[in-house]
Amino acid sequence: MRNSAILATLLLLVVGAAPNHADEPGDAAIKARNDEFAEKFSGAVLNGQFTVDGKPLDQLKAEKYEIVRAKKLPKGDQWSIEARIKYGKYDLVVPVPVDIKWAGKTPVITLDDITIPGMGTFSARVLLHKDRYAGTWQHDAVGGHMFGAIERPSDKPPTKPGETGAKVQAPVKPEVEASGPQAESQEVIKSS
Repeated sequence: MRNSAILATLLLLVVGAAPNHADEPGDAAIKARNDEFAEKFSGAVLNGQFTVDGKPLDQLKAEKYEIVRAKKLPKGDQWSIEARIKYGKYDLVVPVPVDIKWAGKTPVITLDDITIPGMGTFSARVLLHKDRYAGTWQHDAVGGHMFGAIERPSDKPPTKPGETGAKVQAPVKPEVEASGPQAESQEVIKSS
């Protein structure tokens, strides 16, 4: 009898300590979340600034990432983010393989030591929340922080005087050669 009571108590403890998966989305909810993210992020522009570790923070550099398309891949958290890269004399669309992890309803773009031919090796963690992004970046030996606004083109043209087709953002000083941490890290690498 005593062994039965101990066994019953242990069983209750084990069942009570089991993780509760009720808050995790089901397959249909995950598909809907992924479809919504792909639709909203495709065509978006990340327009902001970035820092470089060890450099003064009073002269932030502008960055701009044009997302041509975000596409969920079949395996796990993997996505292909097709980004337009303007770098020196280059202006091309590059598919960048990333993982998108979810912190509740918040997507976090995760890039782990991905080599882009001719550009270098990159890592990043970028959190997307409403119309803003923030995160960290690493390009070869140089890294820093990045943050800014997510701009999305309007689905419809302006219909009233004074309306705009897209969100109005404060102007950002353009870079001469390239835009974003990749350009700054190339300058840092060259001066080393």
